Amino acid sequence: MAHEPDGRAGGRDYRVGMVALTRGAALRRGLSELRTALPDATIGEPDQTGVFEIELRAKSFEAALEAAWDAVAAGGSDDEMAFAEHPDIPEHWRHRVASPSGSNGPT
Repeated sequence: MAHEPDGRAGGRDYRVGMVALTRGAALRRGLSELRTALPDATIGEPDQTGVFEIELRAKSFEAALEAAWDAVAAGGSDDEMAFAEHPDIPEHWRHRVASPSGSNGPT
């Protein structure tokens, strides 16, 4: 069995609901980047309301959420898609950039 990143081997399949925030070329690029970042996942096509699912193997649902969001962020697709339901990841919507003082958030 091949090694899977992030300890996903031995996990189970989870579905993460996503919603497209845009259409057209930007969304197609975002979905392509998502497929590149998650090559072992099944990425559905958005329906007429923009909702789609990412099915991936992970050790827990929380790990699946993190893997999905990490893939969205890695592809720079956070303007094109978001979680369909609010995940239990604190401040998941915040950009992860350093503030001018060099910290990643309020102290």
